[in-house]
Amino acid sequence: MSVPRNQVTDSFKFAKMTAMPNLREPNLYRPNVAALIVRPTGLVLAGRRQGVPDAWQLPQGGIEKKESPEEAVLREAEEETGLTALTIVARTPDWIYYEWPKGFKKKPGPHIGQKQIYFVLRQTDSGAKAKEPKLSDEFEEFRWMPFQELLNLTIPFRQQAYREAYEILKRHL
Repeated sequence: MSVPRNQVTDSFKFAKMTAMPNLREPNLYRPNVAALIVRPTGLVLAGRRQGVPDAWQLPQGGIEKKESPEEAVLREAEEETGLTALTIVARTPDWIYYEWPKGFKKKPGPHIGQKQIYFVLRQTDSGAKAKEPKLSDEFEEFRWMPFQELLNLTIPFRQQAYREAYEILKRHL
């Protein structure tokens, strides 16, 4: 069932809007990676979440046991977009934290939010050979857009974390 964007925005407007400092208890945050998949034009791949109109985000996902963040971001990018011809260009040096608003948490467990490592990935195929992303269980639409547009379309509780990642990684976009 779809939720109108204004209801999504209204339910999240009181959520913490700032990324969490590393002084928080790190075990309360689910380890996660996020992929800024970039075209040579500088556009970033954004996905619109299944069932949440106008809620756009980066491909992302949890880090599995015995998996490095680098392995996780390439696996998640492939699982969520179908893209395999990707290379890692840069990453954030530390975790960037955010908390989920009440009612948003989807999986049981002790976590109150996520700690993410953000990666810039480039497609290694280009021009006519460049593959387009394929829809997945998580996304019902993909679009290439400037990062600032993505930031404006992102659910508010993720915006500060995205801003922090952008400031660190913008020279690689």
